[in-house]
Amino acid sequence: MDITIKKSSSFSPAELRKATVDQARLGQVMESVAEIIRDVRQRGDAAVLDYTRKFDGVEFNAGDIKVPQGEIDSAYQNAEVGIISALETARDNIWKYHEKQKPAEWEIETTRGVRPGLIIRPLDTVGVYVPGGKAFYPSTVLMTVVPAVVAGVKRIVMVTPPKKDGKIEPIVLASAKVAGVSEIYKVGGAQAIAALAVGTQTIPKVDAVVGPGNVYVTAAKQLLQGEVLIDSPAGPSEVLIIAGEAASPRHVALDMCAQAEHDQDAVAIVAVTSDSQAKEVVDEINDLLPSLVRKAILEASLSRNGLIVVIGKTTKDAGYTAEAARIINGIAPEHLQLSLDEEAIAKLLPLVKNSGAIFLGEDSPVPLGDYAAGTNHVLPTNGTAARYSALNTTCFVKYIPVTRASKEGLRNLAPTVSKLARFEKLDAHARAVEDRVKE
Repeated sequence: MDITIKKSSSFSPAELRKATVDQARLGQVMESVAEIIRDVRQRGDAAVLDYTRKFDGVEFNAGDIKVPQGEIDSAYQNAEVGIISALETARDNIWKYHEKQKPAEWEIETTRGVRPGLIIRPLDTVGVYVPGGKAFYPSTVLMTVVPAVVAGVKRIVMVTPPKKDGKIEPIVLASAKVAGVSEIYKVGGAQAIAALAVGTQTIPKVDAVVGPGNVYVTAAKQLLQGEVLIDSPAGPSEVLIIAGEAASPRHVALDMCAQAEHDQDAVAIVAVTSDSQAKEVVDEINDLLPSLVRKAILEASLSRNGLIVVIGKTTKDAGYTAEAARIINGIAPEHLQLSLDEEAIAKLLPLVKNSGAIFLGEDSPVPLGDYAAGTNHVLPTNGTAARYSALNTTCFVKYIPVTRASKEGLRNLAPTVSKLARFEKLDAHARAVEDRVKE
């Protein structure tokens, strides 16, 4: 198959960013998603059930929306031991990493006798969205639930689309038990996000909704942002690989395929140092394709969104480093794979400003982070890594400032407060401190 090859000087990263999500399609679905949200807000469970029948082909009563605890327990007990063991190892690593992210409470003296500080409180209720339909992702259950548990969230509500038989894939239920969530509802799509954001007779209203989804889920999250917290807008998955001269063409090809096999909209881009290296990567991809299960998806995504950029410098050259940084920060990729030696990484990494997650060296492929290294795989896409972060523990907590002042502190700071308050013509503000000092 053919993959587009370009010289780095012939494009701007802003052009590439347009390819990472179909903005026109997102705009088209906004109107229909807005109608779904209005309907769920007005009719609650009845609307959710209607859309589940319409989009998923599944019909059940409101009493069947919630997954019984016995079904969750049975799925866990009947799961393959090796899979449960792998999920538990991944969970433990995700826990360790996100535990380290927990913010600390603190207090500092700004003026003698005045000690402002910060206390941390977890959100009360969080909704996690786990995609279904085309494929099942137990790893996403871990990535969305574990950080919330670590943060101290007491009620975690999971939604995921049902299969045609009205059930949830057993391994998804088993992974939910491993992660620590037992409140699961069989609903997906925009109607699931709406139900979580506004609440229905059966599904509780939550404080935040996290987790990846399709264009309808993304549209619903964007429309409901503000009414409920969201993690980040999500588009098709993407990777940018910076491959040095010594990078294995086979490894680069596998890293591109690992990203492209998600779906036909996935984006896989690699920056190489020469035309000959680009050709080697293409040859390796063509050699790999016949042996890969998702060959049809790979061919569709790589032909549509696969790209090889020839920077044309060596990894030791300052020009190469600067050009690689321009490409990285311009695209702001979801995943950044630096298939470089340590010297080149040391030069380039300080220049990287925009990326959802970074993988350093050929021995750190993206799938490590997708599953079990401990970092989160719910990441900003479509250039939003320029302003959004990966899902993390702090997404599930509130920062509450507190102020403690002694009588001495009040006296010391009162003149400043009084002066500023009276300048703004808020005399009650000024009197609130002045009268205390007089007393």
